[in-house]
Amino acid sequence: MECFVIFVMAWCWCNATESKPQNVVRNVRKTRRIKKKMKNLFFIISILFTLSSCNFSKKENKVITKKEKIEATKSNNDSVIVPAFEIQLNLSEKAEKKLREENETVIIEVEFIGDPKEHILENKKYEIYDENGQLTIGSKRVELKKERNVKFKNCKVSNDLLQLLENKNYDIRINTFSGRKSSEDNLLDCDYFEDNIENVKNQIIVINGKLIYGE
Repeated sequence: MECFVIFVMAWCWCNATESKPQNVVRNVRKTRRIKKKMKNLFFIISILFTLSSCNFSKKENKVITKKEKIEATKSNNDSVIVPAFEIQLNLSEKAEKKLREENETVIIEVEFIGDPKEHILENKKYEIYDENGQLTIGSKRVELKKERNVKFKNCKVSNDLLQLLENKNYDIRINTFSGRKSSEDNLLDCDYFEDNIENVKNQIIVINGKLIYGE
């Protein structure tokens, strides 16, 4: 619509410049009039071409902007859901009594780990990986007061980090210790657990524990 309006305005301008007062010399050569018309026509075509190019550029910019937003959305949702599992904590009677007396909590720390594809530089080992050279792609920590059964649902791991692993069926590692509210030292000696995530999917993992001292 804008191009059509400008075209009409330009055409009127050409006709206005072509109309001359009565006192203008009438013996202007025909060839000169033709050249002037061609010049005006070229001017109109140039305007239309410029407007068309501008509109095309705007459309291109809109497409690029939309594409960038789509890519940004994908990167913001870069995670993978971990299969559900459950942990059952069984503590000795002495351990339970000690925790009650000291008003102490229990922390269960779950890590999702795997071996990376590429060799790790020894001087960079502890900056990104653990002491065993494994890469942590996600983790979950819960603190328990009286509860001894925990269901883990909708835990997530980083998809970017998952792609760095040699085996996409990553492992799960579980450490259990006291909350260190009554003492700076850990009071519990609990089972260490590590297995492939496929082996614990929809399963109950039993962790047994007792006091480090006094059992």
